Amino acid sequence: MASLTFLHSYFLQLIILLLLSSLFSATSSNCGGSSVHLNSSLNTNDSTPWNSPSGHFAFGFQTVLYDNKEFMSVLAVWFAKDPNKTMVWYAKPKKTHLFPLGSTMNLTDKGIVVYDPKGHHMLWQRPENNTVPLVSCASMLDNGSFVLVDEGGKKVWESFEEPTDTILPGQNLTKPRSFRARQSDTSFDDGNFELSWQGDSNLVLYYSPKSSNDDDESSQSPTHEAYWSTGTFQTESQLFFDDSGRMYIKNDTGKVLSEITYGGSDEFFYMARIDPDGVFRLYRHPKGEYL
Repeated sequence: MASLTFLHSYFLQLIILLLLSSLFSATSSNCGGSSVHLNSSLNTNDSTPWNSPSGHFAFGFQTVLYDNKEFMSVLAVWFAKDPNKTMVWYAKPKKTHLFPLGSTMNLTDKGIVVYDPKGHHMLWQRPENNTVPLVSCASMLDNGSFVLVDEGGKKVWESFEEPTDTILPGQNLTKPRSFRARQSDTSFDDGNFELSWQGDSNLVLYYSPKSSNDDDESSQSPTHEAYWSTGTFQTESQLFFDDSGRMYIKNDTGKVLSEITYGGSDEFFYMARIDPDGVFRLYRHPKGEYL
């Protein structure tokens, strides 16, 4: 009798485990890429980030020497197989845009949340709107976007929707959208230059220094001078950036209005970035070295 009771209990547990496994697999499959399940976390001291399926992109913390003064952490997406770990996106909390060493990022049903080293204060959260559908999983995709997905497989938030200083191929940019250069290569504070994809379909570079005594990111000083533009204003058009590194603006009839970069070989990864000196540059990384 005891033996039968044991077998019954064993099979019951096995069925429960199979059901849970099936439920988890169904939920995770909504994410695509390399799924990350709820309650996963990363600490600034972790050496293993969350990688995309191909291993070309990674999401996690990088330790940097902020402004050549102190070590802090950046929550970022970068080229994982690049020895320099070149960043293509980073989180921007208030003030320093960086996190103290020892901070922790948790994946919850509310999204991704970063806490201070003691776990007492929330430093950054996405999505910011708590009324959005609950998150079921996350994924680092092979196109360089980190996504949060709900139970129905719909994207709740993705890093592509909140670009920093860099554009990646395939990134669909709605208008208006702006990119602000960093203050320097060692500082993640906002710098004096801005790339703006405007509502009038003109792509413009501005010299636009921030007020030194104002922490509000939306507050700008009176100076807002354009020093380059595509001149494509007052048209219904879209900005395209393809895998060959070609960036261009095309109107709704299919006519190319402006060639911004001409691209090259598909043997490279490409990214376009507004640098601290105000120059908008196209960069390439050879795929062969990172395979």
